Amino acid sequence: MAIFTRTAGDAKGVVHVDTGVAGAGIGTIISTGLVRRPTIYKLDTGTVDIRGEMGVGGAVEAILKVVATQATIVAYQVENDNSGEMRVMVEATGWAAASDVQAAVRALGASVGAGPVDLTSTTASAVGLKS
Repeated sequence: MAIFTRTAGDAKGVVHVDTGVAGAGIGTIISTGLVRRPTIYKLDTGTVDIRGEMGVGGAVEAILKVVATQATIVAYQVENDNSGEMRVMVEATGWAAASDVQAAVRALGASVGAGPVDLTSTTASAVGLKS
């Protein structure tokens, strides 16, 4: 097996398809297995506990359907506490900003899912891989 010593360049060209995207690099998720650069949205419903909303017709499904209207969902996680937080990883997003996701989720209304739960105060932010 031949070993080559790299003297110039960076890792982006080796593993990152979207190297031409403005802002790609430090502070940006570099994808090694997805076709497009991923984005992670943190959705916070405030004091609304959504752990019981994971089933069919629940608020989590409603939120995911909204996000999927403008992006391809890769993965999601609902926090295992009453914080009302979830994160959704997407690729090929058509959402211009997290505030647009926020407005779309809030538009679902005050009576969503099995609870029903109020999503009108939900906030959204693009958080990357930060905890």
